[in-house]
Amino acid sequence: MTKFTRLTIVSITIFAALLWILEGHVVAEPDASPHAPEWTAEASRVLVSNSAHIAKSPALAVSTDGSKIVVGYRRQVASEFDNDLYYAVSTNNGVSWSAAQTIYQSPITSGQQLALAFSGNTAHAVWIEDIALAYARESQWASNTFTTISNPAEVPGASNPALVINGNTIDVVWSEGDITSDPIPDIYHIRSIDGGVSWTAKQKVADTQARSRVPIIALDPNNSNKLYVVWEELGTTGTIYFAQGTASSGTDTTVTWSSSIEISGSELDYRQPDITASSSGLHVAFSNRIVDNEDEYNQVFYMSCANNCTQSTQWHMSPYNPISNQVVAVNGSDPFFIIPKIIKYGDCIFTYYHGIDTSLEPNELIWGTNSCDNWSASEPEKLTSPNSNRSVNPVIATGAGDWIFMAYNRIEDSQRRIYFASSQDAPEGFKGVFMPIIRRK
Repeated sequence: MTKFTRLTIVSITIFAALLWILEGHVVAEPDASPHAPEWTAEASRVLVSNSAHIAKSPALAVSTDGSKIVVGYRRQVASEFDNDLYYAVSTNNGVSWSAAQTIYQSPITSGQQLALAFSGNTAHAVWIEDIALAYARESQWASNTFTTISNPAEVPGASNPALVINGNTIDVVWSEGDITSDPIPDIYHIRSIDGGVSWTAKQKVADTQARSRVPIIALDPNNSNKLYVVWEELGTTGTIYFAQGTASSGTDTTVTWSSSIEISGSELDYRQPDITASSSGLHVAFSNRIVDNEDEYNQVFYMSCANNCTQSTQWHMSPYNPISNQVVAVNGSDPFFIIPKIIKYGDCIFTYYHGIDTSLEPNELIWGTNSCDNWSASEPEKLTSPNSNRSVNPVIATGAGDWIFMAYNRIEDSQRRIYFASSQDAPEGFKGVFMPIIRRK
């Protein structure tokens, strides 16, 4: 290669990099994860909840063909406990968004804990309405109606719903207790095979002695008749449990659940699991809560299972655990610990979370890491900057055409707003998960 040729190649490379920056993308820091997506620059991210009202707790879903993105959230109406559910739609990969519209305006306490998913090009929502579990497909949103799919008589009631959809089959899991009949919350499942028009009777996934909380459900990408659920069992400390559901077909109303198994061990205090399923197996991220005098920490752990996952011996903790390579703290009590979100993107498993870099400003950032960069062996990516704003509660989804999307809460002068970021960048091998430590003063 001649000197002139080498100079030409370098010049073209520099020009391409500058063009990429001018298009509004982030250049990773020298010590950041080299496989991290090139997210839209923070200053160019789109405000989704364009209103003077406080917006909280984003939920995110992408249509099957990737042509439609929905971001839902709670909008505070009056008091902190008076919230209605709103959403906005983008049909151009998040470049622009519709005006905010209601999923449901509640005449009672409020709508809480929203979860979204798509069937084809139709969005579906589940949430907690007072202490009941509510469902509404997108066509019901404009008419301000919903279907109650579980209605416990007394507290603690239903909480923390999650759903997956395959065609017209919708599977929902949640935690529920009733002080008059079954006061210790258990994990429940319910199914619709006609797109939410009718529902089976609810059934317990597991009946345990501890409080069963925050379930997450995943669908097997190789076999749509298999469902996987992880949740937190909270006694004196927390442990992570798993169960597998099996149906004979996608139109079978009966799902048979395996015996629940503890996959985390009980020597630490494990909380807030998340699960994703890939062609290579199951991936679970969760936190470990540590209380040291007046300080509170959270570490994030990762474990996986390649096959026969109903056997506890098939689950393996990562040798990198805890996979955090920095300490992050939490500002205040809302939220007061992290909930790691895990997703497969390209060939990697990614985890995103919020937390304070204790060596910088006392506000949360959004962080991310991935297995393709050997988890804690590389510095995590930073998606937001440590300034006067707090960035918390990221949620993530992928879309057709190598897109990855994120919605998160930005808190500015007591105002909470929902922002959106994206990247179309799944170049080389990907395969990983990340975990953090959180310290609360």
